[in-house]
Amino acid sequence: MISYKMNLNCKNHAPFPAAMCNKCMPPSVIVKRQEYRHVDYAEFTNQAEIANFVQNWLAGGKILQRMGFLYGYYAEDPNYKNGVRAIIEAIYEPPQKSEVSSVELLPDPFQNQVDVLAQHLGFERIGWIFTTLDQDTVLSSHDLRQAARFQEEHISVHPSGYKVSKFITVTIRTRKDDTGDVVPDVYMLSDQGQALERDNILEDSDKRKMVKIRTPREGEILPTVIAQGKSSTYVEPEFFIVNVAHGAPKNNNYATIKHSDFPVENRKDPQRPSDVKTYLTKFSRQPSHVKYADFHLLLYIARIMDIHTACYLAECVRDETPVSEDFEAVIKSLQ
Repeated sequence: MISYKMNLNCKNHAPFPAAMCNKCMPPSVIVKRQEYRHVDYAEFTNQAEIANFVQNWLAGGKILQRMGFLYGYYAEDPNYKNGVRAIIEAIYEPPQKSEVSSVELLPDPFQNQVDVLAQHLGFERIGWIFTTLDQDTVLSSHDLRQAARFQEEHISVHPSGYKVSKFITVTIRTRKDDTGDVVPDVYMLSDQGQALERDNILEDSDKRKMVKIRTPREGEILPTVIAQGKSSTYVEPEFFIVNVAHGAPKNNNYATIKHSDFPVENRKDPQRPSDVKTYLTKFSRQPSHVKYADFHLLLYIARIMDIHTACYLAECVRDETPVSEDFEAVIKSLQ
């Protein structure tokens, strides 16, 4: 991925600002749309999980926005040469402060345990999802920059050897012509947009529908940004957005997560031990590895018991093996 930073370690002359040469200067940014994708298709395998997320938003009148991290895995997409498919199995909703037009993430000491539990299910963090009232822009300047930061935090090595991100962004909004119809859309930021945020070329914009190029500080040299043939301080977000096709399978027989019935963490109504009894009673006749196949139940067990017990249950769910009677007895003691 290209760098837009000035080279401060040039060996051809004295250190900047005493001297500089063309090799030190950051390259000009010729803004253009990206013609390729790092993810070809996003599959909403666990449709009940997405529906739960959406219904919670709708139940609040869409007044307060919500976000969550998507967990799942990447698989080969047979419809494209060297294609990549993002399989979405679960959503974790971290502590957050919800506003009418945005969401502020709060400190989350539990996040590492969520990632560990996900790994034992065969998952990783593959994206983020958020609700929005925006009807006149695909991604606002604020959302675009957040997406770029998330992508930079989740880098993998492409088969070609380049470091790229496959971290997707999913928006939930109502249709402009039918506010009763809620639709998901999936995007990624281009490598160029991601690099501009990484190299501190962008700044908070006073125009929601425009990305703002940062003004250089005294003695600082930033690259010239050229959009639509002219030097620009504002750029339309659409230039940096890559659309990702998406859909759902005909059935979820192959999904690891079978249920989305346990109350979700970090919402208005807190989770309680009695929720465990209600849940296990509902699915008491199912095989144990199916019964415990609820992401939020496993997270709750990790929180009130320990991560090791939750990870053991996650492995049983992943491998479709029975849960030992001893562990079943421990879980029942929570009720």
